[in-house]
Amino acid sequence: ERSLLNKWEVGGMVDGVILTEPLYQVKVWLKRHPLALMHVVKDALIAEMKAYAPPRPPSHLSRLAVGRSTGCNLLELAIPDIHFGKYAWKEECGENYDVDIAETRFLTALEDLLAKTAGYSVERILFPIGNDLLHTDNLENTTTGGTQMRTDSRHHRTFRRTRQMLVKALERCRTVAPTDVVVVPGNHDRMAAFYMGDALDCWFAKCDDVNVDNSAALRKHYVYGQNLLTLTHGSEEKPADLPAIVASEVPNLWGKTTFREAHLGHL
Repeated sequence: ERSLLNKWEVGGMVDGVILTEPLYQVKVWLKRHPLALMHVVKDALIAEMKAYAPPRPPSHLSRLAVGRSTGCNLLELAIPDIHFGKYAWKEECGENYDVDIAETRFLTALEDLLAKTAGYSVERILFPIGNDLLHTDNLENTTTGGTQMRTDSRHHRTFRRTRQMLVKALERCRTVAPTDVVVVPGNHDRMAAFYMGDALDCWFAKCDDVNVDNSAALRKHYVYGQNLLTLTHGSEEKPADLPAIVASEVPNLWGKTTFREAHLGHL
């Protein structure tokens, strides 16, 4: 942060001779840079991904051959607003909530959705993430807008646990069908969701059956057959305004589809 550099001389009589000697003072004030810790996390993450990501064939046993329904289907597995890292105490709030509870609920919901749709032929899976997946956006444990949050753990640990959970979830999805991951920025985790999308994109870089859309756009548009799905968190738009927003934002997709829906989190 700052430094102090001084030099002066002292003198003394030695055997009748006056001698001088220079003296020096060097002081520096240091402050830990938050990026220093992030570099450690990043290096560990890259090493882990390099060790993990050899080319792998698709692992899914297609439901197209065994499903009871006819035709092809897109299975959307949307579990928004899990707020991973949020902390609540039952005695104070009426219900406990922490990282372990959040992970259990997320993976249980995923298995529940897969079980409820087991009778359908599934051609692809749409897997939106973000949508306030993480409760905070930075090391200070605030939201994107700077609101201080009460958290269960350090941001580093929460981010790592969330990534590990999503890898587990996507490996499960790969057993069903090719999966499209769409990152939807929330009002709590706009930048953290982007970092998470980048991490997953790297992790599954050599998996042809996992595709990650991690563009910086707040709204993502996904077409399947005659259906246009707009995925957005819902904190930046009024629902009544979305038809006009989408029609002007992607007029080509709006024009060539018959059915259009916006899927929101937040509320």
